[in-house]
Amino acid sequence: MMIFTKFLKKILEFLDNDMVTLHSCLLVNEEWSKIAVEILWKDIYKIQASAEELYGIELEDESDQNILSTLYSCLPKESKELLIQNNIIIESPTLKSPKYDYPSYCKYLDAGYINQLIIIHLGEESKIYERTLLKQEIYQLFIEKSSSLLYLHFHDPHVPFPYFSGISNSINHLREFSCDTSIPPSIYCRMAQLCRNINKLLIKWVKEDNEGLAKLIQLQNNLYDIGFECEDQDNLEEKIDPFICTIIGNALESISNSLSHLYIKNSLFCIPLSSISNLTNLTSIDLNLEELFPIDALESLCNIHFPNLSKLLIGENIPPLVLIANFIKTNGSSLKEILFYNGFYNGDLDECTILNQMISRTCSKLVTLMTFCYDDQFQDIIEILICCDNLINLILRNSSDENIDATPLFTTLLANSSHHKLSKFCVDSKIHFTPDILNSFLDMIDDKKNINSIIFYIYKSGGIKYVGYDGITNNHLLILESVGGCILDDDDIINDFSTVPKFRVPYRYSLE
Repeated sequence: MMIFTKFLKKILEFLDNDMVTLHSCLLVNEEWSKIAVEILWKDIYKIQASAEELYGIELEDESDQNILSTLYSCLPKESKELLIQNNIIIESPTLKSPKYDYPSYCKYLDAGYINQLIIIHLGEESKIYERTLLKQEIYQLFIEKSSSLLYLHFHDPHVPFPYFSGISNSINHLREFSCDTSIPPSIYCRMAQLCRNINKLLIKWVKEDNEGLAKLIQLQNNLYDIGFECEDQDNLEEKIDPFICTIIGNALESISNSLSHLYIKNSLFCIPLSSISNLTNLTSIDLNLEELFPIDALESLCNIHFPNLSKLLIGENIPPLVLIANFIKTNGSSLKEILFYNGFYNGDLDECTILNQMISRTCSKLVTLMTFCYDDQFQDIIEILICCDNLINLILRNSSDENIDATPLFTTLLANSSHHKLSKFCVDSKIHFTPDILNSFLDMIDDKKNINSIIFYIYKSGGIKYVGYDGITNNHLLILESVGGCILDDDDIINDFSTVPKFRVPYRYSLE
């Protein structure tokens, strides 16, 4: 029976993101139910999301209240009495003891979501003392029960998280940590004593240097991926003056041997370029820039050589392509992946040609590419296919306001089929073709001997990936599905084509 249980758990763990099926497992029998509960409670935020998926409607605050009530039922008697004495009343879901030790299953703890649970119950007008008291009891519960948290998102300056009793056992195996620079340095100094094996660190709301956070970074044994995020300046009531995190920059240099991935969102101005230039073991860079990004900092970055860099992602506001071309001129010989995501290019169309020519000249190892075109000649695209003979994944985007006829592209691809190894081909929805033309193209690919079949996709930016937009019809979709393709949005592009490391997205609630 023990062997069966182990195998069953392994099988159900593959359903980690299939919340509807996991919920159905609760109804099979006691053994299935226990395993399903353990998987569901690894990440309590997923429970709320899965409830909405299960019922197909927004449950507003009901699911959150149920989760908080369940956590309250797991509190020790002393904690419940303390809350009652302070007029914090939470109803337990049952008068009986909890059926399972729910908090002990937690592996992913997000302070933002804990804050939401508390604010929903106490109200946004509640006093900070009440909120802090309830948070402390909830955090202490997780710390005492969960023996090995793998992920922690913590941004609450009012709660001394790493000083709770039993914390060393709870976060000793922490692998991913999300935080911000406003937390007191002493908190990070304490964490630095307890956590030495963090692999992924995302620093959100970079607003100031932080010596304690720098020490935490410096003492990690195998920190591979690091990310920095600032709020988009356009969304702030008060602009953040430029500043440099020199101490954090020095810490990065001290662990440059282990760092392989750098993610920067709206914070290019706060990390010293002198420090970034010393991260010579980076294999991937992900730049997600605000509209008013510092052009001089980007120009300087484009001149830095990263000898091991193989992956480049550019997101949101795509900078002048001539700058990207300069970066590729410096680093193209090692690049295997270039992708642009979640953004539009509104710059000089001639720069598309400059970029594509630089790619064809320098990126001989390229495997995956998203790039731009603006007319129906596609000559520079063909040059890329001929020169980059390892290229197997290609996404083409229309950078102009006018629709482009795809017929010449298909014709040229067929004529040059012996010069490329494409297996996945995705075109912008603004590169137009009829279902008949697409079908003929795919049929002719199949008829050619010694040519790999191509999985064809249509890319639709802006999150709308359904038929009826930009001339996409049901017939288009049927043909795509017949060759294993579909319509893709920005998230699909990253998930299906990119191998760049991804950070877990923290939940953020506005009130602390």
